[in-house]
Amino acid sequence: MITAKKSKAWIVLIALAVFFLFLGVVAGDDALGVMMIFCIACLVIGLIIMVVSSKNFKKKSALLAQMNTDGTIDRINNGIANGTATYFKSLKLALTSTELVENSNNPFIIKYEDIANVYRSNVREGKYDYTYQYIRIDLKNGQTVYVATVPRVRVPAEFGNAIGTIKKNMSAEGGF
Repeated sequence: MITAKKSKAWIVLIALAVFFLFLGVVAGDDALGVMMIFCIACLVIGLIIMVVSSKNFKKKSALLAQMNTDGTIDRINNGIANGTATYFKSLKLALTSTELVENSNNPFIIKYEDIANVYRSNVREGKYDYTYQYIRIDLKNGQTVYVATVPRVRVPAEFGNAIGTIKKNMSAEGGF
């Protein structure tokens, strides 16, 4: 589903802080100082992650609300729920019969009729990337968009399926 989600990583770090505090108290005076440093570090990092994830959540929620003024996001989510649209969770990519939706921190929608070419790429903005694979989308207006960024060592099977589905939908829309 195309939604904004808050990160829960800060909860783990707060739990670690409590664990280090407990361990320091149980271990006695010798380890108390070291455990308190770990405890404070986990608390600070946890609070930073909580603030950043809250800001990202608000930003993405605002973008999705703006994109949904005409009901587009609701229509796409309904399509995913009833099976007329495909959502690739590991790629953060939703494909309907008429458009492609990137569900990253900065979500966007591309109509198939605006796409000139789509393919797998290791080159991003003229530089070879040894760590990631992308789906590169060349638009008819000359722009290039990269979606579905995945580590090269763990490219999911749905990566190829997504490219195939995009190409199939492009040809159905009269593109490609």
